[in-house]
Amino acid sequence: MTNKSPDNTGEKQEIRGDIKTRFKKGESGNPKGRPQGSVSITTEIKKKLNEIPEGQKKTYLDLLINRILKLGVVDGNEQIIKAIWGYVDGMPKQKTDITSGDERIGFGHHMEPEHIELARRYENELKDLEDELYKKRVVNGE
Repeated sequence: MTNKSPDNTGEKQEIRGDIKTRFKKGESGNPKGRPQGSVSITTEIKKKLNEIPEGQKKTYLDLLINRILKLGVVDGNEQIIKAIWGYVDGMPKQKTDITSGDERIGFGHHMEPEHIELARRYENELKDLEDELYKKRVVNGE
């Protein structure tokens, strides 16, 4: 096994197996599901949070919330404050409008034929301008 450095992460990854024989549409990759009797750690934590620890008057959940609020509000931990804010109001949603004159802008193979032709024409014009600029620089010795 070769160890890839972060500089090589842009290389194409090896495709293993025949893509056509992987998962077929509508077919689960895990048809039997989770094995019967298996334990979900999330479920177990939620159960435990509702218990009252020995020698305490409050649940683990109450203690956890108080600890988080103390770290954020009293101690002034900005990361905790941001996390609390995110849970209270939810993270802000960023919408991206990819329309032009109420028409969808195509990308790649989703482009309308007339848009593809226009993109090719602009690409050719750009190449011509680059060639012209290169020739001027060569003539001027830049």
